[in-house]
Amino acid sequence: MGRDTAGALAFGQPREGGNRFHVVETNDELEQIISNLPMKPMLVGERGVSMSLAGVQEKLGIAIVDGKIAVPLEGTPSTHILKPDVERLKASVQNEAFCLTLARLIGLRAAAVTTGRAVRRSYLLVERYDRIETPAGIQRVHQEDLAQALGIYPKDKYEYAPGGRGSEVRSGPGLVELFGAVERHVSPGARLDLLDGVIFNVICGNTDAHAKNYALQIGAGGSARLAPLYDVLCAKIYPHITASMAQKLGERRVAAEIQGSDWQILARRVGLNPAHTLQRVAELCQLVRENAREARDRIAAMPAGGHELLERVQAEVVHAAQIIELQLANRREGRRRDPRSVRARGDQQNPGPADD
Repeated sequence: MGRDTAGALAFGQPREGGNRFHVVETNDELEQIISNLPMKPMLVGERGVSMSLAGVQEKLGIAIVDGKIAVPLEGTPSTHILKPDVERLKASVQNEAFCLTLARLIGLRAAAVTTGRAVRRSYLLVERYDRIETPAGIQRVHQEDLAQALGIYPKDKYEYAPGGRGSEVRSGPGLVELFGAVERHVSPGARLDLLDGVIFNVICGNTDAHAKNYALQIGAGGSARLAPLYDVLCAKIYPHITASMAQKLGERRVAAEIQGSDWQILARRVGLNPAHTLQRVAELCQLVRENAREARDRIAAMPAGGHELLERVQAEVVHAAQIIELQLANRREGRRRDPRSVRARGDQQNPGPADD
């Protein structure tokens, strides 16, 4: 365990010889591997398999060998992460694929993804950006998420934790601390990249964008850059998932309630220009609306195909962008409107998700 980590640091005997893989020859075998993950996470106990991936969702580090999925052995680096469909999160594969594909379409750095199907199971295939191809083979690039960079335990990755009698207490880093870590370890200018990620997560309704879902890539000599976006999911289509964001933004934690003033408060607290921040929020909202249909079509054309909830994911993300734009317009006009009215207005202008 721990030989194939999220970064470049590993403990164990030096690996000898070349890369070694177990090539998965059939979809039936892949389906069995996927179905066994809850009982054998990371294929623990399988001879030669040694890897460690963060997070509570079942996932598997794999490589692509001659166009086939292969399980790395004896410390061989993986090149992709396979994330199976989740029963309690219908369309999780298409949902995350949509969000990350949309991010790339609007010009943000995000992990490249595709989907696949193994008999009755679908899966997301995420290309690892913490790997590089060299003449000597695949090499790892060290990564530290912002919780690690701040010295925060995984249990404190959310800004707020449940308290007594249904209350919440502040226990982890907020956005100010995350922006501070990026400023210290990368550069002041890199705060703009983090701002893009925060804006996009708010638009997508990704309420699980905690401190471990933003990361730094550490290069030679200690040089660092903000890692691409990953683990972005539209939570609004799942009624059992909280509507509260992982961190407070300005004075609010529910995305649909965020006002233009909240973005300005955030900007002032992290040392950014409030007017430029509002402009960037508006720009990304417009880009999301303009590219959402293209993202949906690309996901539907991927090997796992579409899903009956895919259009709802698209509609919710577009609707969120419209609400944010309306809140910004309300601030400019000096008045407030009921943000729920945008859905009725949008439905009249756009008969269905395909026309958003």
